[in-house]
Amino acid sequence: EIVLVTAAAGATGLAVMWQQISSGQGNIAAAGSDEKCKLAMQRGAQSSVNYSQGSLKDAVRKLVGEGGVNVAIDMVGGDICLEALRRCMGWSV
Repeated sequence: EIVLVTAAAGATGLAVMWQQISSGQGNIAAAGSDEKCKLAMQRGAQSSVNYSQGSLKDAVRKLVGEGGVNVAIDMVGGDICLEALRRCMGWSV
């Protein structure tokens, strides 16, 4: 599974990513600045996306392709949450 974690440099985001890393699942850290993305990468994120610099959807799709991510965990809410859930997920039926 590939997991997208928003606010990945915050306490909860780092904890979620640690859980994903220890379980062997892939993760993408999404944060609102380059510094926060760097911190998430230092803490083990496989990839990072700065969602203040453009479309979260476009950045995630560049990393994982049109299939999207399997899971989105959001701690931000608002527009970031909607974009993560509506546009970054790989919905399967």
